[in-house]
Amino acid sequence: MPPIDYNRYYSIITDHNYIRHFGQYDDRYRQTVHQLIPWKRFNEDFEHLPNNDDDDGNQMDRRDYCLIRLLEYFKQELFSWVNSLKCDDCNGKECTLLNCRRTNDSEYYCQMIEVYKCPECSAIHEFPRYNHAGRLLETRRGRCGEWALCFAYICFVFGYDIRMVNHVDDHVWTEIYSDHQKRWLHCDPCENSFDNPLLYECGWKKPATLIIANGMYECRDVTWRYCSEWRKTVRLRSQLFDENRLQTLIDQINRRLQSKLSSSEYNGIVERWLGEMVELIRTPDQDIRQPSDSKAIQGRISGSIEWRQSRGESKHCYHEFDLNQLCRQILYDCQRDEYSVVYSDSKKKSTIMKGWQSGCYESCHIFRMIEHDWQMCYLSRQRYCGQKDIGSIRWRFRLPSNHSIEWNRISILVQGRTYESGVIELCIILEPCKTQLSFNLNETFHLNRNELHPATECFDIQAKLMFGEGEIAWQHAQLFRQKLLPKNDSHQHLFTISID
Repeated sequence: MPPIDYNRYYSIITDHNYIRHFGQYDDRYRQTVHQLIPWKRFNEDFEHLPNNDDDDGNQMDRRDYCLIRLLEYFKQELFSWVNSLKCDDCNGKECTLLNCRRTNDSEYYCQMIEVYKCPECSAIHEFPRYNHAGRLLETRRGRCGEWALCFAYICFVFGYDIRMVNHVDDHVWTEIYSDHQKRWLHCDPCENSFDNPLLYECGWKKPATLIIANGMYECRDVTWRYCSEWRKTVRLRSQLFDENRLQTLIDQINRRLQSKLSSSEYNGIVERWLGEMVELIRTPDQDIRQPSDSKAIQGRISGSIEWRQSRGESKHCYHEFDLNQLCRQILYDCQRDEYSVVYSDSKKKSTIMKGWQSGCYESCHIFRMIEHDWQMCYLSRQRYCGQKDIGSIRWRFRLPSNHSIEWNRISILVQGRTYESGVIELCIILEPCKTQLSFNLNETFHLNRNELHPATECFDIQAKLMFGEGEIAWQHAQLFRQKLLPKNDSHQHLFTISID
């Protein structure tokens, strides 16, 4: 099996962060903030709150209230999400990403430009990835990094202490210090989420591996604020990096950042951190922390549905393939990460569905793994899964209800690989009678019409990924393992449903 890439866990620890440039910005950007943000209105609305209470009946603080309103305003009216660029000359036709070009724009800290091409008129469009919050106040678009940076700057202008928070598995948000509550508050502008730190692990199913908060004069490991299962997180981290080396890197950065602070400034930071450590400490009997707010178990809302589903961050799938639509084949290509629905009518163009989750009915502890060094991809259990953890995925197919649609059998092929003691268990579940029919990996199974009960409405294909050995047990059961190939190469379909 390929070795784990340790570098990315240490490289996230750095004393370079773009919020530390905020104090050097031109004053015109501060003026822009005051022009764009209706701060006066937020304060006036606070005065009209009945008893100034929050939803739980507690006394609401004015600045905490304004922060909640700012999150809402930022999400709904100020900033927009970029999935891909659209061509203005072709009525918003979605463009295709050609490449990412490195650059070195010292004025707006832009290091990369995404280059897109319109499939209709062939016009070229560019999306610079700015790391300058002032420039982002002008463009007002981007993905999570741009959203968090711009939101942090607005909070900075209004006098809040701020942090940029990086999840090593690709998400960025902010923490804002509440003087009223004497603690750091989770604030994610992409999700309009306030003080909801379990959102990612419980809602997005994104395990809390390593989460680093960068403030003006500090760098902190705040993973424990964002994890619900303490023991699982400890086990996962022990497999991925050395805790002592990580803490040494953090200590070195903090010494550099704090070397020129006055004693009162330094003591203030240390006092806050001591209070934060008390908040983050867990005892063995506090292994599992359940979310108290239903919002903590919602899936991701930023980004396109296809993009969210491909990352496994959308709470629900519930997709059903409707065989009433004269389908001939349903195929999945893992390296392209897309389903193809092929129809009996040769004149009807195949339907393409992007992302493995877009076509599944349910999934649990499953993600799409890309091995860049081995140039392979596959579906497997999440990295935090051990030998006893079961990953499962289910696809649903609704049978033709119209007797005029002729079919005799459905052929099913599910391919994959297992290693060591890894197991992939496959079965067909007939609904609504719940009859289960087991079948083998890498062997075609035939579901014959004349053998089905007349009341059968649909069937599910269920795969369970289990067992394995040691710290990489999760890798020992792999669905649809295949080579990463150039985009113009032929399709490889390791999941095939054919209707005859």
